[in-house]
Amino acid sequence: MDINFSDIVSITKSSCNKCSLFVYQVPCEIDKSIVSFMESFGEPIYNIDEVNLLKIESNDNYIIESRLKRTIIKFGIPKELENSDIDYRKAEFEICLGKWLSNKFSIPIWMSKQEAE
Repeated sequence: MDINFSDIVSITKSSCNKCSLFVYQVPCEIDKSIVSFMESFGEPIYNIDEVNLLKIESNDNYIIESRLKRTIIKFGIPKELENSDIDYRKAEFEICLGKWLSNKFSIPIWMSKQEAE
């Protein structure tokens, strides 16, 4: 059984004067196994085992944040980067998230035209 990413993950966008924020509602609780799927963005700032908070600030200023055991994960894009590689990095984040979900549920999850392996 194949599942489309957009069928199981809802995305909302909000903005302020500092950033654009994409909020992803996933069908399961976030756990620390997600870190290995987000390596291209960098390492967590905090020790996840101590604070139950996943926060990654990439070298190019993108931010990933979630509390463990919650079903929300956020992807933040600074305003100064909105007109640059936003689509590429957002797609990269979604592919990483899709691969994590695929691994977690042991099922293929399709990312629009790409398959999360």
